[in-house]
Amino acid sequence: MRRDRTQKISPELEKALLAGVIWGAVPTESLDARELSVPGSHVLNIVRDMLGTGSAPPLNLQAILLGLTETYGMNRASAQALLEGVQASLPSSEGAESAVRRLREKHILLSVANTAMEQLKKGVFNVEELSGAVTGFGTTKPPTPLCDAIRGGLPDPPLRLPMRMLRTFSERIGGGLIGLTVLAGEPAVGKSRLAWQIALDINSGGTPVVYYDLDNGLSTLLGRTRVIFDDDHAAIMDATQRLYLRDSINTIDPDMVYIPPPCLIVVDILQALPVSQEFERQGLAGWMHRLAGFRRRGYHVLVVSEVGRSFYGSTGLGAFKGSGEIEYVADLGLQMVPAGQRGATISILKNRHSEAKGEIITLSTGKGTLWTESSEAMWGPSEPVQVHEPDPPQAEERHYAGRGLNF
Repeated sequence: MRRDRTQKISPELEKALLAGVIWGAVPTESLDARELSVPGSHVLNIVRDMLGTGSAPPLNLQAILLGLTETYGMNRASAQALLEGVQASLPSSEGAESAVRRLREKHILLSVANTAMEQLKKGVFNVEELSGAVTGFGTTKPPTPLCDAIRGGLPDPPLRLPMRMLRTFSERIGGGLIGLTVLAGEPAVGKSRLAWQIALDINSGGTPVVYYDLDNGLSTLLGRTRVIFDDDHAAIMDATQRLYLRDSINTIDPDMVYIPPPCLIVVDILQALPVSQEFERQGLAGWMHRLAGFRRRGYHVLVVSEVGRSFYGSTGLGAFKGSGEIEYVADLGLQMVPAGQRGATISILKNRHSEAKGEIITLSTGKGTLWTESSEAMWGPSEPVQVHEPDPPQAEERHYAGRGLNF
């Protein structure tokens, strides 16, 4: 026989939620009578009956008091004390939302615990199932028609993060990074060098960048930085003022509390994210969905990924190693393929915000580690792109001879 796994909520939360349903700030569907105390469940049942017969919030407390004493036989003094406690917890709309959020969080925790216990009994660990237990709870706010959201006019197009070191590349992907971008390539093709160069570029443009380096190490990244800026210490200081480097992904949630959007999150590299070896594919898929959640909150995300061995030297949507979710979740899917000793060709595999696909440009490093645009590839002249660029930082303009870098 399956045991009922509902749990009682705290008396304080119960009062806040009952006050919310009485005054119409909380939908009755948010509450389960089994989670309430016996008197609290009586109040909920009376409220549902009153709403079902046409009463509108705020509901009459005297009618609820009468229902408690006449229908459920409660002592009048006890029933009155209960309702006085509920009335004292009368929430504002903001307080009601907080109360519902607390109840929702409790439901999520209970669902995750129950799911984990079932997996423990079976001896099977399924990350996607646990992730579903978390994401399966929708918003507690009632649905509203789209026209309400656009009544004051249509919003601006999504913000893009343009690149100035690689202007043609930036134009050919639509005017800059947007949403969730995945940059894939075989080992040693230069994808991490490109990701770090993009991070420095966008940070220099005034947008903060949080770089989760799981593969290279501080000395390697600083060495590349010295090459990019010709060992100009003042320039390096300017270009890293709002660039935050982490060697673990575990701090991503608190990091984003302190750094609101717009912000670029760089994850280098996807295959180094912490997952169970036995369930690596499910774990990486879970990470992709988690990163997509930051995109929905207004962040830009750049994920560096390996490609499968069968795609070395060739391109294709199936190239992304370890997670088939990439081709569904990413807004922009890019792949780097070696082109000569010091070059790489970039192709667009997926482009949610533009029709541009296929090979777009070839990059070269010359004698250093700085990527430069070395060819127009097969794409032809690019059309002008409307770019919503953030206000540049108030800093002295610098030009680095021989590098073509304008900051």
